[in-house]
Amino acid sequence: MPTPTPQKKDDRERVLSVIEALAGKQALKRIVFSKPSEKDIIRAELLPVTLRGKVCFQFAQQKKDGKMLHRNIQTGEIRAFAEEMLLTYRQWNLFTAAGEGQAMVSSKGQVKAIGNWKKLSEDAAPVEIQSHNRVKQRILPEGESVPFLIQLGITDKNGRVYDKKQDKFRQINRFLECLDDLSRAFPKNRPIRVVDFGCGKSYLTFAMHHYFTREKGMETDIIGLDLKEDVIELCSRTAEELEMEGIRFQVGDISRFAPIDNADLTVSLHACDTATDAALAQAIASHSKMILSVPCCHHELARQIDCPPLEGITRFGVLKHRLADIATDALRAAYLEAAGYQVQVFEFIEAEHTPKNLMMRAVLKNPKGNREAYQKYCELRDFFQVSPSIEKMARLPEGV
Repeated sequence: MPTPTPQKKDDRERVLSVIEALAGKQALKRIVFSKPSEKDIIRAELLPVTLRGKVCFQFAQQKKDGKMLHRNIQTGEIRAFAEEMLLTYRQWNLFTAAGEGQAMVSSKGQVKAIGNWKKLSEDAAPVEIQSHNRVKQRILPEGESVPFLIQLGITDKNGRVYDKKQDKFRQINRFLECLDDLSRAFPKNRPIRVVDFGCGKSYLTFAMHHYFTREKGMETDIIGLDLKEDVIELCSRTAEELEMEGIRFQVGDISRFAPIDNADLTVSLHACDTATDAALAQAIASHSKMILSVPCCHHELARQIDCPPLEGITRFGVLKHRLADIATDALRAAYLEAAGYQVQVFEFIEAEHTPKNLMMRAVLKNPKGNREAYQKYCELRDFFQVSPSIEKMARLPEGV
């Protein structure tokens, strides 16, 4: 009689019990739901709110036609609600004051908890809860007149988003949400130092300036860098016309840029191929406290991978390139960990809006680096038998 195949352990109960505990302690900051089973839904979000003096949760669901559906969940109903969401969304990103957890649901309904969910529950601390009755669903809400959005042709003067710019508008808001999750690391009594490598037309550079100055009341020292002179000229003119202070643009190559000492934030959105490695190397060299990077195309490792155990995959060109994409970003994340960063990798925005949707978010935790993480990086690099540019460009702290 054949031995039955062992079943993978399902983390369903762990996820449900942790969420129930966090809700009871008022320690749940936010849950973002994505990869919905229903085709007319884009994403959804759960936030704690105070309604009529009582803490509950507001669930907001965004549909493809732009409509937002809202629903209030009482604390005692949170477990039943979570069970319902496990049937509706295949990816969850949960945020607390202690950190972030992720849950993935397979096509067969199998639940996998990613991250230290036990620590999230044990280290739970109450979070600040909004006291108004309506939750602000977007940092830049539609219908609000924002000068840079008007100037860049994303909205009209009344704040209405042009149909062809809906994807860009969502991308900007999602980026600002990712940035807002790092707000505890922002400097308190000085301008925040930011470098945006490969800024292009600078939609997100201007969005960061708006967020820091208007939403947070902070002063800024933002640099946008790009190789194209005409683009930089346009961005500089736009900043001047909008009378923006604390933001400047310059033409330059990322790899030749002089690192800024102790940068607060390094941003690299869709820098092509090894330009992303150059941006990450700059971040490491400047001891940047935070990094937000969305890689673009991946070509380098597709030409290098020589991994006999994976020949069943690499013998097919399209599969080899997809494997190279994953390997490239996994090695980048591992190298950042070796440099002392705490790294998260997640979907930045839905793939239907842009195929370049993977974000690496990193926070510097140990400026002296992490020797154990470097050893893991080396094991992964040697398994694929590759020589990544991140290692050639970025120097790790001494002693790693």
